[in-house]
Amino acid sequence: MPNPTLVERDLTRDEMTRMRDGLATRRGDDTLLTRAQGRRSMILEVGDRFIGCVSGLDQGDWFYITDIWLEPSFRNKDLGAPLLGRLERSVSQAGRHQFYTWCASDHTTAFFQRQGYHPFCHLGSYVAPHTRQTGLRKFLVD
Repeated sequence: MPNPTLVERDLTRDEMTRMRDGLATRRGDDTLLTRAQGRRSMILEVGDRFIGCVSGLDQGDWFYITDIWLEPSFRNKDLGAPLLGRLERSVSQAGRHQFYTWCASDHTTAFFQRQGYHPFCHLGSYVAPHTRQTGLRKFLVD
């Protein structure tokens, strides 16, 4: 299997659909999907095949990470951290050093905490009964 490569570009409509379909098949909603201008994305590809991404929105002094997703066969292969890190560096070079996201699963919350994110809020039954959202944030320094 060829090595995945990171590409900074906008998601295509088909890639956005594939990501949303993939997220919909997961148990629990790990992200809050939002459409707005100022979206930045880091795409992971094998050849020309889209296998994952991290995406978010510029919001004032903050960057809101709305989505992180990998094809199931590429999960747990140490690809998520470099994918997120590459987006963080790109956003930071553009002048934003504050990041936040919302997670609805323990494994996604743990992933972001391993990347240096800290909880700032816990909301119970926010999206649906018996679910919770955890807000996490990270400050990058130059």
